Amino acid sequence: MSSPFRPLAPTTPRNIELQYECFAPVCPAPTLELLYGQNPFTCGDTITQTGLSGTWTASFTITNGGLSGLDVGSVTLTDGVGAGSMTLTQDMHGILAAGESFDFDVSCTPPAGKHYTGTLTIPNNAGADCLISFDLTWT
Repeated sequence: MSSPFRPLAPTTPRNIELQYECFAPVCPAPTLELLYGQNPFTCGDTITQTGLSGTWTASFTITNGGLSGLDVGSVTLTDGVGAGSMTLTQDMHGILAAGESFDFDVSCTPPAGKHYTGTLTIPNNAGADCLISFDLTWT
């Protein structure tokens, strides 16, 4: 059986490291790995926080844990209760090579009703869109 990879030209004339390109149909799929702070987070889960005071901020890291490019679409935020309170501090869209990462934050100011719900959607080519739900309550 032949290898699913083929060598590309060296990165520089003096560099002996080779780069490889995968070709279909046997390319290993990309995988979207997500951290919430320093902790692994499963797409589809809900972040629930109660007793908050002041602005709440969460940091996330998307990593491509696979061997082929992870195509991340534009991250979107859909407000529920407390609309307009949550902001995405930076957006990333494009292709992450194997092992590459991207960090982003979301922050939420206390809404008038002191309760916020919403969903962050991360479209990608590693499977279904990654959804992160929020349920935040201030005192």
